[in-house]
Amino acid sequence: MTNPSKTLPRHVPWTATWRWLVVATAARGYLIFVLALAACALAPMATGLTGSIVSSGSMMPHIHVGDVVLSRPFSAAAAPPLGRVITFDAPPGSALHGVVLHRLVGANRDGTLITKGDANAAPDSTPLARDGIIGQAGILIPWVGLPFLWLSTGAFVQFGIWLAGSILAVLIEIASSASDHRDKRSGRGTRAVSAPQSHEARRRIPVGLLGRSLLRYKVGLVVALLVSVGVVASASFGQVDASFTAQTSSIGSSWSAKAATAAVSLAFTTNPSSSTGGIALATQPVVSFEDAAGHVTTNGGAVTLSLTAPGGATLACAANPVTSTSGVNSFSGCTVDKAGTYTLTAASGALTHGVSSSFVISRGTAKNLQFVTSPTATRASTTFVGTPAVAIVDAGGNIVSSTSTVTLTLTTVQGATLICASNPQNAVAGQASFAGCRINIPGTFSLTVKSPGLGTAVSSSFVIGGPAVAPLTCLSAVFVATFSWTPTPFTATQYTLYVNGIQVPATGADGFNSTVQLSALNVPASQFPAGTATLEVRKVLANGTEVVIGDGTVILGASGFRTYLCG
Repeated sequence: MTNPSKTLPRHVPWTATWRWLVVATAARGYLIFVLALAACALAPMATGLTGSIVSSGSMMPHIHVGDVVLSRPFSAAAAPPLGRVITFDAPPGSALHGVVLHRLVGANRDGTLITKGDANAAPDSTPLARDGIIGQAGILIPWVGLPFLWLSTGAFVQFGIWLAGSILAVLIEIASSASDHRDKRSGRGTRAVSAPQSHEARRRIPVGLLGRSLLRYKVGLVVALLVSVGVVASASFGQVDASFTAQTSSIGSSWSAKAATAAVSLAFTTNPSSSTGGIALATQPVVSFEDAAGHVTTNGGAVTLSLTAPGGATLACAANPVTSTSGVNSFSGCTVDKAGTYTLTAASGALTHGVSSSFVISRGTAKNLQFVTSPTATRASTTFVGTPAVAIVDAGGNIVSSTSTVTLTLTTVQGATLICASNPQNAVAGQASFAGCRINIPGTFSLTVKSPGLGTAVSSSFVIGGPAVAPLTCLSAVFVATFSWTPTPFTATQYTLYVNGIQVPATGADGFNSTVQLSALNVPASQFPAGTATLEVRKVLANGTEVVIGDGTVILGASGFRTYLCG
């Protein structure tokens, strides 16, 4: 029996406290967790899978930076795995680089494939060739690649924190194993003092106890070794990358997702915003192809935009139609000129049209000048038949309220003088009319209007003839009408003939025969309507100026039986 009086109190070591138990358990759990992740990442590779460390966020939120993705090699004879996550070499000329991990979402008519990151708003810009697929992803191991990724990208602070924590966990495991060995060898709390052992017995070493002790002390070292192997092995994984362009838009949550379905309609996924005339819409329209369930598909095609009810307005875009292979057609530079409220209609073949929400085009600020009325042909020193009128407009041609000073001039003077009752003058409500204007010599002219800060505008050209002339002499023979004038100069002179202000060949007007003849050869029914037409004969001066030498009228018959009678 043990003598109770000889039971001696022992000092309780610090490794026997509950705090140490919590710390040791946490350290051991961490090491087991890391070891398990490393084993999960490495073991499947023995079956031919290849590992890749994700280095970007393009597949968020289900595949994160630092995750290891294991992929099986993809057979060249296998059909493209639509809807699956694949690894592939970035196509030449694309914004991607290296090996990419993205989802295969569709195929083009030419056999190329459409890929997309789950976190990207739009598919990858460059199609993928079928032989560019490396493998099909199948196993995801979270976080295990983070240490190597930190080290390879220069994130030494994060790597250092992880390394220090791992070393501390290993040291705690070693200390815990040593403490367990001591406790089992000597007992905990109190121990009974037995009879003294012989010298020979004390010298004997318990071999079984020694083996267990060595095993316990080596647990931490073995775990540390396996963790190191995992980190080193992870360094052999290739990295997969992609371009991260937008917040998450995909609803896919696994390796597979529904592949592209047939589009039946168009829809505005981004509606145009309001603007002012001629100024690009702040929010440009985006049109998507949708299936019967209203889901955006990756079917591509050309989409044409138009104003649903133009009302005289014009829609202009940088490109229209826009063709996309991704099912999402983004327009740019779209403007509407005239003020009003509009909607846009998107069309593509036989698909159901899409109609945008309404938007408003308002009048903008003064940008340009514009002729409302240009002068018409008249004679020298005679007031213009049409009074020139000018408007101050915004970028879309809408008249704006302005009182700016406007000045009218001859575009090319040619020795002539422009005279108006009032010039320059201030605009009233954005418009200015110039009354009593005339030009003192014959010629072909145009007018230029200018205003400070608004640039210039040029009118259409018009002809100023010479002073009033005697009428031409007319002789008609039903199908031909001949006009002549006197005196006959008997010198080589060039003449021009105008019918209703349109120049036609002046048959017979050569200076020696001062006549012109109207017939189906120069006044055909296809160009001139039946009825009374005005006629002018002009002499071309040495400087190119035309001077009217005579005028008259002719009655043109119907097209089915065209006659030419003196008016």
